[in-house]
Amino acid sequence: MRKILLYTGGSISFVYIIIHILFWKLFNWNDELARLSAMNKGIMLTLDAGVTYFFVFATFISVYLAGLTEFKFLEKTIILFIAGLYILRIICGFFFFDFSMLELACWISCMVAIFCYLLALRLW
Repeated sequence: MRKILLYTGGSISFVYIIIHILFWKLFNWNDELARLSAMNKGIMLTLDAGVTYFFVFATFISVYLAGLTEFKFLEKTIILFIAGLYILRIICGFFFFDFSMLELACWISCMVAIFCYLLALRLW
């Protein structure tokens, strides 16, 4: 069961990699980012690259951790940080994004990821 939870969490992280790579197309970033100053455009692109990179890490580490027979402090901490990112995304959604079906889908996928990671910890 623990493996399934971690693979599911990793799969959600992988989907978020794809979504973040597609931000240019999905959110018309060619036009939208052109409206920002060079500094703000750079900040947005750097933050998106960092978040995408984190999701690559989360995907890889989820698959790796699924193969372990025991979690030590470091593994548990990493899982908590991954779950924490998804918690942070839900919280930010309340403040920075209008409610929509797309935002609801994001919240639901984040909640599933949180559930998978935290439940994987409880199975030890």
